[in-house]
Amino acid sequence: MSQRILSGVAPPHIAEALFATISYRLEPSGRATRFPFFMDSLYAGRLDSRDAPAALAELGHIEAGLKALPPERAVWSFTDLRRIGDSFQPVNHAAKNLYEYFIDADGQSLLIHVRRALEQSMLGRTNLTFNSDERRASVRGAAALLLIGLAWAGIAYLFFPDRILVPHGQQGGPLLWPLGLLAAAGGAFTLLLALRPAAERWSRRHAAIVTILLGAVTAALLYVAWRKRAGS
Repeated sequence: MSQRILSGVAPPHIAEALFATISYRLEPSGRATRFPFFMDSLYAGRLDSRDAPAALAELGHIEAGLKALPPERAVWSFTDLRRIGDSFQPVNHAAKNLYEYFIDADGQSLLIHVRRALEQSMLGRTNLTFNSDERRASVRGAAALLLIGLAWAGIAYLFFPDRILVPHGQQGGPLLWPLGLLAAAGGAFTLLLALRPAAERWSRRHAAIVTILLGAVTAALLYVAWRKRAGS
């Protein structure tokens, strides 16, 4: 069971700006270095209810940090750091600090909604999801790679089951259709990381194991696919 955080509370670009501001202004060593649960889990798409207490502790520091910064320090995008005029933006133009700056339609700070959602997550054991631009892009890209790989494998198997890709000067090469499965496997793995931030965190902590597993899968598929040139 899960609930979506900030859904319908604020326009997506305002919620994005809030997270971008937190990262750029309060994490001088880089994103998620100070607030891993807030930026590496919640912003990435999903926060497990078991991590809600840790995220609440991080939120206390975030609230204090934003209350100490003037509205002019707002950051509007993770990828575009240019300052923009906020005359037509749904923010609190009378705010004294960044905590008061990002608001909902009723003038309430967005972080009040975040705190309430985290408390409900902790007490009700419900996971939180956030549909960030980054998560949407990651999911779309991974899904596209998965579908393209499956289509490639299926079409090549139906129409060119024995066609191989032969590098110049070599006597053999891989069948074309299993290469599609390799691309699909990469897409499936990337999709898993995009949908499950906890899996993405685990893969970073155990990079050596992930590298070995991915290498083994790649080697196995290439071994199955490898064929000698006919007549050689």
